[in-house]
Amino acid sequence: MYTLNKWADELAPGVAITPAIHAQHSIIYVAKGSACINGVTTEADSAVHVEDCLQIRAGSEGATLWRWGLMPAAGRRTGLLTGDGVSSVLRMERRVKMFEMVPTSKWLFRLDCILEFEGTTGLHSHPGSGIRCLLSGHLRTESEKGENTENSNLGDVWYEEGSYPLVSTVDPGLKTTFLRGMILPPEYMKFGETATWIEGHKAKFAAWKPLMQKAWARGLSAATSAPSWPEVGTKSSSRLGERRRRPCARAGSVSTARWASGRFRFEPSSIQTKSLQQTSRSFA
Repeated sequence: MYTLNKWADELAPGVAITPAIHAQHSIIYVAKGSACINGVTTEADSAVHVEDCLQIRAGSEGATLWRWGLMPAAGRRTGLLTGDGVSSVLRMERRVKMFEMVPTSKWLFRLDCILEFEGTTGLHSHPGSGIRCLLSGHLRTESEKGENTENSNLGDVWYEEGSYPLVSTVDPGLKTTFLRGMILPPEYMKFGETATWIEGHKAKFAAWKPLMQKAWARGLSAATSAPSWPEVGTKSSSRLGERRRRPCARAGSVSTARWASGRFRFEPSSIQTKSLQQTSRSFA
């Protein structure tokens, strides 16, 4: 069995973690600054997927990192980063109940962003579970069976067990942006929309922003890229800015993703790079 975890890390300028840590499956989001992660320099508001070994060195301005990772429930590893000038905190740990998370299972690990959500959603559920993290604004979740939360500070985290219906609400006059680190069925590689609306109105938000996703199954290479994702929402995601990738000292397995010229491109580390056409899909 596996647990889904969320860590928050701070690295001083130029500092490297010591020693490198085991990271069976992790998605790392750079919230501030930059970092060289397993040989790829990753800028703020970008994410990479890491498997097996994790090595990090902060950029010249330091780095604030938010990590989502899967770890064996019975293991003794904490997943915390160590080293001089490094602070690391486990913010949340949850066992995903919707899936039998064993080495033979198939699933999709995704990090995306909902931008400027406002108002309230109707009662809804998701096909998978995940840990959310607040970037700005305010969000309250209410569920008869799931967790009830109130989030208003940068970096606040909450868990949504996808099969437990809930309602999400933003305080009047505010717009909320948050990240979603989710475990989903692999068939959702092609779909941005994950909510099943039970009653009431659909969520109202400005845009949906894909950051990274990785499919996993027994015998499937971790470097296999996922298909292109459809756009969700009303604004073109290509306007959100191009991700920058620069080479640095190589170490381990990492996959990156970026926007470039209106196309969403996955750049696996050990197979031929494929440019995948960004397709659009509207949700009324």
